Amino acid sequence: MIIALFGFILLFITILQAFMPKFLKPTEAFGVYIPDSHTKDSVVIKLKNTYTTVVLTFGMIIFGVYLWWALTQNPAEETLALVSV
Repeated sequence: MIIALFGFILLFITILQAFMPKFLKPTEAFGVYIPDSHTKDSVVIKLKNTYTTVVLTFGMIIFGVYLWWALTQNPAEETLALVSV
């Protein structure tokens, strides 16, 4: 049960972090103000898409390794909680 709980939290945080640039105002990207005339610029859109792809890829890899480790090693609950954090 605790594996599912920590797995869900890890997955939720990864997805939230990956799509954060798309949730923010169009005039803000990575904490920097972008003028209205440049919000649809291809460089800005490419940077946001690259960020989303990288964060999702590494997040899913970490999620998969975490699940594999937790299910094959059968760690103690305290160890599982420490590794999850």
